[in-house]
Amino acid sequence: MIAWGIAAARSAAGAVLLAKPELARTHTGAERMLTRLVGVRDLALGLGTAAALTRGDGRLWLAAGLASDASDVAVSLRSAPDVGRTEATLGALLAVPFIAAAIAAELARRRR
Repeated sequence: MIAWGIAAARSAAGAVLLAKPELARTHTGAERMLTRLVGVRDLALGLGTAAALTRGDGRLWLAAGLASDASDVAVSLRSAPDVGRTEATLGALLAVPFIAAAIAAELARRRR
């Protein structure tokens, strides 16, 4: 159940970032492009996870999403000198709910 929520939330977030990058406080063309790139990535991860869950096992897709989100945290925090501490922290925090949900999904799977 948690895994389906991750797939849906990631797909929805990706679609929104792709279609409306300005909702992510983008100002320049480069920022809108990067936001769309993140949107495409999240949409692909979400739809891939949903497809894998339909076939019976989304663990590899969930792991790929978790790796992507952990990388987002690391890159965001590393970018603090370039974007400022507040923006870097906000960037890192955006991934935290997905990381927590992926861990919860794996723990729930192991309990079954």
